Amino acid sequence: MSKNKIYWRGSEELEKDPAFLKTADKEFSEELPIEQFLGKKELDSTNTSRRDFLKFMGFGITAATLAACETPVVKSLPYVVKPNDVMPGIANYYASTYFDGTDYASILVKTREGRPIHIEGNKLSTVTKGGVSARVNSSVLSLYNTKRYQSPIIDGAPATWTSIDSSVGSALQSIKETGGNARILSSTIISPSSLELINKLKAWMEEDGASLTHTMYDADSYSAVRAAHKATHGSSMVPNYHFDKAKSVVSINSDFLINGINPIGFARDYGVMRNPDTGMSRHYQFETTLTSTGSAADVRGAIKPSEQGAVAIMLHNEVAKLTGGSTLAPKSLANDDNNVQAKISDAAKHLVANKGKSIVIAGANYTNIQMIVNAVNEMLGNYGATINAEAPLHLRKGDDTSVAGLVSEMKSGAVDAIMLIDCDPIYNLPGSLGFAEALSKVKARIAFSEKPNASSEACNYICATGHYLEHWNDANPAGDSVSFIQPAIQSIYDTKQWQDSFLNWLGEDRTYYDYLKAKWNSDVTAQDDPNVVFASRWNKSIQDGVATMSSGVAAKSIVSNEPSSSTEPMTDSGSQDAIEGENSSSVSSIQAAASAISGGAEGWEIDFYKKAGIGTGNYSDNPWLQELPDPVTKVVWDHYATMNPVDMKEIGLNTMMGEQQRAGMIRISNDAGIPMELPVVSLPGQKRGTIGVALGYGNTIVKEEGVERLIGKNAYAVLSSSNGNVQFHSTGSYEKLEMRYNIASTQSSHTMMGRKILNETTLSAFENETKSEWNPEITIANAYGEKVAVDKLDLWNEHAIDLGHRWGMSIDLNSCIGCGACVTACHSENNVSIVGKDEVNRMRTMSWIRIDRYYSSDADPELHGDINQDKDYDAMEIPSEYPEVGFMPVMCQHCNHAPCETVCPVAATTHSDEGFNQMTYNRCIGTRYCANNCPYKVRRFNWFNYVADPKFTNLNPSQDDLSRMVLNPDVVVRSRGVMEKCSMCVQRVQAGKLEAKKASAPIQDGAIQTACSASCPTNAITFGDINDVNSKVRSDAKNDRAYHLLEEIGVKPNVWYQTKVRNSSEIADQTA
Repeated sequence: MSKNKIYWRGSEELEKDPAFLKTADKEFSEELPIEQFLGKKELDSTNTSRRDFLKFMGFGITAATLAACETPVVKSLPYVVKPNDVMPGIANYYASTYFDGTDYASILVKTREGRPIHIEGNKLSTVTKGGVSARVNSSVLSLYNTKRYQSPIIDGAPATWTSIDSSVGSALQSIKETGGNARILSSTIISPSSLELINKLKAWMEEDGASLTHTMYDADSYSAVRAAHKATHGSSMVPNYHFDKAKSVVSINSDFLINGINPIGFARDYGVMRNPDTGMSRHYQFETTLTSTGSAADVRGAIKPSEQGAVAIMLHNEVAKLTGGSTLAPKSLANDDNNVQAKISDAAKHLVANKGKSIVIAGANYTNIQMIVNAVNEMLGNYGATINAEAPLHLRKGDDTSVAGLVSEMKSGAVDAIMLIDCDPIYNLPGSLGFAEALSKVKARIAFSEKPNASSEACNYICATGHYLEHWNDANPAGDSVSFIQPAIQSIYDTKQWQDSFLNWLGEDRTYYDYLKAKWNSDVTAQDDPNVVFASRWNKSIQDGVATMSSGVAAKSIVSNEPSSSTEPMTDSGSQDAIEGENSSSVSSIQAAASAISGGAEGWEIDFYKKAGIGTGNYSDNPWLQELPDPVTKVVWDHYATMNPVDMKEIGLNTMMGEQQRAGMIRISNDAGIPMELPVVSLPGQKRGTIGVALGYGNTIVKEEGVERLIGKNAYAVLSSSNGNVQFHSTGSYEKLEMRYNIASTQSSHTMMGRKILNETTLSAFENETKSEWNPEITIANAYGEKVAVDKLDLWNEHAIDLGHRWGMSIDLNSCIGCGACVTACHSENNVSIVGKDEVNRMRTMSWIRIDRYYSSDADPELHGDINQDKDYDAMEIPSEYPEVGFMPVMCQHCNHAPCETVCPVAATTHSDEGFNQMTYNRCIGTRYCANNCPYKVRRFNWFNYVADPKFTNLNPSQDDLSRMVLNPDVVVRSRGVMEKCSMCVQRVQAGKLEAKKASAPIQDGAIQTACSASCPTNAITFGDINDVNSKVRSDAKNDRAYHLLEEIGVKPNVWYQTKVRNSSEIADQTA
């Protein structure tokens, strides 16, 4: 055999193809304008910071690197000059704030080499207290959205900022000189500095007699709550609710844990009171559509939307009888098929037994209902105790009446210019208002928008505002609490904050950053902070991300909390004196409010609600949120109507979905006769005679296998108004259609069928019975037929880890509300692929952690499950008409006797000496034996090369040159034919061990957190070292509530679950 072998790189080299020979000796396959770039004089004296890496090296000037033969071209973004505070391979965290007009959170932004890649909560915040939601931590992906505006636009054509500032500035100058009318419409603005700028522009416009007013609105309107407090307490506000102080909670159609005014903060506080070991609250929920909040309730009553007022009056009267107060004219329910009246009576007794330690909250955007709820809270002494009116929330300032007045003014032709700031009123205002028509009658239409939407596309000036992770700003979410927004990256596109444009029009020669710094900067002394001798308050505030306004700053910075004016300083009208004074809810005003409320109505009704992932629709184009299963229905990538399965069977609609059957479809018409065609998904617990429809859809187009599809319908278009407020329910009708629709769902089994999966007991049993009654030890028969504890019998040698670390997890089922924050956090941290609707429908979802939802069943396990009796398993699979619900996060259990490890022929999955069941991806050959042998079904197989296959180009962010920047370089992106699963964020564990080693100190409990445990708003997930005798996870594992999932198979997981304890009442047990 020849010793001088010749190898060719391909047939092109063998055949001496000219194109190949031309590039054969080049390191890079594309020309890089390095000399032209480095020759720029303006770079000679540059001191590069972490935010400048995109200023000099844009996404169009990138170095292409060829990896392996089947790996696509991957483009990297090198620095020209390495920033001083960035070390390659080391993550940096920067404090910032998320607020999109609806959701608020103080956050920490994780960056790698200058790229934001992950978001967690800021534990220094007194408002959100370290929690995040699925919508918040998914927002990092929207930074890399290529559909964002990339430059300003004038009349549909790209423009420069010089031209648009000049054109808009001239238009405003003309309006000012002629005494015209300019208007600003925005979502809620909580930035004191931004509102001050609007006031300055208003004052400038009014110098020559022109008019400028600012109106705020909320797609998720709380206008009635503000109006009710204006009537009963003398101040238009939304008070702050402290669920960590409430032993009794009654909610009337308010999904306060997921879609409330401050759901992250509320969920954090709510979780504090759900521990049966330290004193547990009781939660009553009266609602139409089964929500996550309703699922977490101890007692739930199903009502029609029109019965919300009747429930409030009935509760008021029951509380009044027990406290000696005045009762209101009674109202009744149209059809009490869930024994709601008895549950209301029971709730009233529990409220009165916990006076001053209770909360009544309502979701109705109806002033009269909210006034009655205020009266109930006053009778219970909740104001000043669990409800804080002295430091109200500022997260909803919208005024529905002012918006309607603005639209009328626009239709009349009286408005010369309108500026739309971070809002889409054509999409999310009720269609009956006719905003699109009104907007067309305004000559100068200026939109400040991050991405195209219905309203911005109808404007002749579009100012591209960029992403919040590129911005500077401040925020005043509640009371005197302040948080700050700082950019974690230089602006990717040619965008600018609207505040900078305002400063330009005002003739101020400074940036908004300078404006903010001048406002907030002052000295920090040792008196302020013992750890600081002398420093800048600005630097400390930016570093912490939060601060408290001093009285001097507050006087300058806090502007009016009133919705349609931004000029008055905020008064202390929320004080206790105002509550108890002459403006308090008098008997006559409450009587009048009750008289205006009708009782329950007959006929079908439509309940419009918001989902945990999509919310109001601001980021419905985010694939992480689209693939996040709805907490209750478990449906992804679709919009649908929900109905009680009993109603569906009577109508002739199938109740199966996913792979089993296609969903039936109906045409829904509201009270105005506006139709909407949607598939129907069965939802046990939905009030019979009602239809649930989610808001937030109908504004996103997805391309699946070359076909574009609009996801859902715009339900905002069919909303109506009543007494000046937007109503989120309507009477209606339906028509069954002879069509079928494919629905993708991640869960098709709905009950536990008598098995101990989500173990549950009552608080009474927990306190009064032994553990063997409510969390019995699992036993199995040995070779001699004797019942012995399952951990006493082993098929394998013991894999004991008594020395060193043994990492484990505890999940408290009492605290889990199914919000999905852990799921999206895992996607972000571990580069989990998005696969789309079709793959999910084939049960090929890739999520490393799932949240199982289980309904209770009326079937008796003793009757239907005994081996000596005729079994009726079908009955055990059918949920109750109005079931109790539980959520159970499930990930790899990291079993010490892992069945997956014993069947892998190439040892691709093995056990570490720290308790991890670990994957070696480059050893895996894809037999899938491990997935078949896993009892928990948590292993995921890469059926396709999701990062390169064209089938997933429009779904998977990792295929887009820009969106790929969100990938975490600490976690390998898996290829086709490889099995993957939860690693318990081993990369975080290794980083934490390294930090402890550098500090020559032991690892502190809680110092290392997985992505899921760090994101959980209720602290339901605890991670730690089980061998650390002082760790919380070890304490949880020893708790009487602790058990293993599928403990009977003896695989010895390193994940413990805490038994769910439901604080139900006797009446609830009888009528659930």
